[in-house]
Amino acid sequence: MILEMFGPSGAGKTTMVSALTAHLRGLGYVVNPRIGVRAHPLRRGILKCLASVKLLRSAGPAAGVAELFRILPPKDRLWFIRLYWHLALLHHEWTAAQASDAITIFDQGMVQAVASLILLSGITDRDPVGRALDIVPKPDLLIRFEAPRTLLEERLRDRWQKIGPLQRYLEIDLQGSLDHVDHVDLISDMVSARALPMIRISSIDAPSCDLSIDRITAEVQARMRPSRVVAEEPAARGYAALSH
Repeated sequence: MILEMFGPSGAGKTTMVSALTAHLRGLGYVVNPRIGVRAHPLRRGILKCLASVKLLRSAGPAAGVAELFRILPPKDRLWFIRLYWHLALLHHEWTAAQASDAITIFDQGMVQAVASLILLSGITDRDPVGRALDIVPKPDLLIRFEAPRTLLEERLRDRWQKIGPLQRYLEIDLQGSLDHVDHVDLISDMVSARALPMIRISSIDAPSCDLSIDRITAEVQARMRPSRVVAEEPAARGYAALSH
């Protein structure tokens, strides 16, 4: 089973993956989180490129990834290369997750990738965006994060001030991250029209996180049974920091 977190930067996707993983494991599920780490951007980029090059040499790029870039090509050459390698590796991990009996949780999956391509290509017309959505593999459940725009802007500005010059160069700038909110809304509308299983949640504070984890857990339990049973009681949940 594949769960994909989907939403604008600063909405709490990465934090939710960690909390949800711990909760589901406590209930007896085997869970594989797939989290993109922001720390050490240069080292992360080099390791990702090496892994992607190895993958491309052994298996070649997925046809769907190449078609995505023909539909929504990033304007910047460096971002074109970086995102192409990223999606080639993501597609490989996604295929492996589909063949697994475990629950795999992506904090940034294939639907989120379409939103990123909209931002980097500048193309917002519904026809090419729709064709891109039709190409990408879909999660069993898309978890749409919602948050007030003012809160997102506050979190993004705080994040931007804390990162160094190198990371600023390698990441989408503050205005781009804010524009990304509109692209996520566009994708949400189009996903709803395609009847893809999706729930809307919030993780802006501790109570909303607890409610969201309960909602997601109920959806998971409706779709699959625990792969193992644990004797001990699950640990209590706590949410001290909500920074992603």
